[in-house]
Parts: sequence; C-alpha cells; structure tokens
Amino acid sequence: MSTTMQEKLEAFLRDQAYVITDKNNVSLRCIDDRYCKDHSPHHHAVPGAGLGIIADIIAGFESATKRDATMEELQMIWDLATAHVGTPSFHTASAHVRSDISSPVLGCGYLVGTLEGEAHISAAASAFLKSKATEHAESGYEATCFDCGHDASFVLFVMNDEIGIIPTHENGTRAYVFHKPVHEKLISRIAKDVSEQFDAVSSESEVFLAAIIAAFNDRLKVVADNLNLGKFPHYEIYSLDDVRQTHHPVLQEENAEVV
Repeated sequence: MSTTMQEKLEAFLRDQAYVITDKNNVSLRCIDDRYCKDHSPHHHAVPGAGLGIIADIIAGFESATKRDATMEELQMIWDLATAHVGTPSFHTASAHVRSDISSPVLGCGYLVGTLEGEAHISAAASAFLKSKATEHAESGYEATCFDCGHDASFVLFVMNDEIGIIPTHENGTRAYVFHKPVHEKLISRIAKDVSEQFDAVSSESEVFLAAIIAAFNDRLKVVADNLNLGKFPHYEIYSLDDVRQTHHPVLQEENAEVV
C-alpha cells in the first residue's frame, strides 16, 4: 500500500511532535536527522547545536571587525554566549572519536563547514572552539555519537518554539529539523550582549547582527548543498494544524506517491 508524501508527513508529526512545556530550559541539539527518542532530550534544533551558536557569533564578530578575534575576545564571547545556551552541546560521529582525530566536533557537518570548510572563521577561533569541545568531552560531557549515515525524507522548519520534534521515527522515517525562530532569538540576544561589551561593534550593533546572519546563511548554504537538501520537500510548521510546504523538489510533485 502506498501513501502520499503529505500523508507520510502527517503520520510522522502525529507520532514525533510534542508540546514543550518548559521553554525556559534551553536545550539545544543539531538539525541532524539521526536523533531518536533514546538520545538525551534536546528540545530545540539549530545548526551545530549550542557550539554552532557560538561559532555563528564569532564568525559575525570577525566579519564585522574585518580581523581575527583575539584570545581575550574569544573567551569573552564564549562567556557571554554560554550565559544563554548553557553548556555548549554538540554531536559527533563514530569515525571522529578516536584519539588521532583532531576534534570530536568534526563529526558534525555544520561545524566542519565552519571550523575547517571555507575559512568562515579564523584559524585561531577554530582552534579555540575545538579546544573548548575537547575540554568538555574530557570533563565528562557525553556528546551524542552517530554511527550511521543520513536518510531524511523531508526538511522541517519549526516556526513555533513550543513544538518539539523527534527527528527519527521507529519506522525509519527521518527529518532534518530546524527551530528557526529559536536560533534567531538566541543570536539576537547574544549579539546584543557582545555589542555592549566590545567597542569594536558597540556603535554598529545592527551591522554586527547583520554580519552574524550573513555569515550564518553562507555556511548554512554550504551545508545544504553538501547534504543535497534541495531534493527533499520543505515544510514550515507553525502549529500541528498549520503546516505549509515551502519547497517542492524539482523532480517530485507535491503529491507524488512514495512506497
């Protein structure tokens, strides 16, 4: 028996979506499709998880100031950001947990694109974030570790911070999930704190925020291209009764049948 993609999505959301009751408890994971209910519960999904948020701020800072951040500045940005995101979360992959691998964060495609991909941040900033992740791992932080590849059916942009979605269904259906408004709120709040602390960006806080968003969008496009996200249907979820398709794959009609 076959089903349409729309019906497949409705069944997925019926089982995997839930209401987040404690919105004050910041709990971030990556947009990765491999998280399942057996992993530690992280309600909101943003690219690169908590560490990705900090990388976004640093990339914007270096873009706005047109120079590499100093070690003192990197530490201050880290301290300001962690006040909002808590212990910076990240995930890894089984191929990146050996002792000869330079950093466990290189198991995350978004962080790879930021720290090593197309020079979105300075070498010093990259080394700083890798060392912080290693310190967390050595002090007992257990990053979620994936040992399989990606296999998503759709991309979900959750536009409501009260809705949580577990990306992997027991039947094998998966989705990339991105809480876009949550990302925007965190970036805006941290950018405000950073601009109040640094003269280099304090007089042009709007320019600083724009630089963060521009740098983020550049990196997200690289990741989207690498994962070939354009081949999946995209949906924006405002509520479980208000789901809107925003992207139709070129080779797939909206109601094409899938087995």
